[in-house]
Amino acid sequence: MKYETAVSSKKTNRRVTVNLFDLMALNKPGFRLGGYPFTTPRRWSFPLLMPPGGGIYVVLDADSKPLYIGECNSFTDRLTIRHEKLAWCRREAKGSDLYVALHGMFGTSEERKSRECELIRLYDPPCNIQETPNLFNATPTLGSLRLIQNLAGLSPAPAPQRKTISIGDLMAALGVSRRGE
Repeated sequence: MKYETAVSSKKTNRRVTVNLFDLMALNKPGFRLGGYPFTTPRRWSFPLLMPPGGGIYVVLDADSKPLYIGECNSFTDRLTIRHEKLAWCRREAKGSDLYVALHGMFGTSEERKSRECELIRLYDPPCNIQETPNLFNATPTLGSLRLIQNLAGLSPAPAPQRKTISIGDLMAALGVSRRGE
């Protein structure tokens, strides 16, 4: 029995035919995340042969701890060496191998996104967090300095006093004479 679905990627729009037995094998539970069946984790090496179709994928460390959860139209197009979170996942795994498990899902992007968000809320994988600028490496603004001082229990530094100086005093200090003198 065949099931035909449209798979779109940024590069091409194409039609693929997926055998329903392949889809059932894809969802043969190796383990479960949030009650959903995922394939047995496979070592993420390149080239990584993936089944056609898309769904939810999870990147795991050697201890099966979820590092990143994502959704895609095509596992083949998404799980490549150019994945934007690959280096971050490698850092989180502290040099151990990375593994990937798949949950085949044919549905709309919104359905996949909803399930992805549900799993992210449940497992809070470290690589799904958006990177935020480090206040201590950034150029501090007055607001961030006050925030840091308040958090540290320090009183804010007094505002600098402005000195006013007349133009004549400034010219005298610079050694410039006035016209006609």
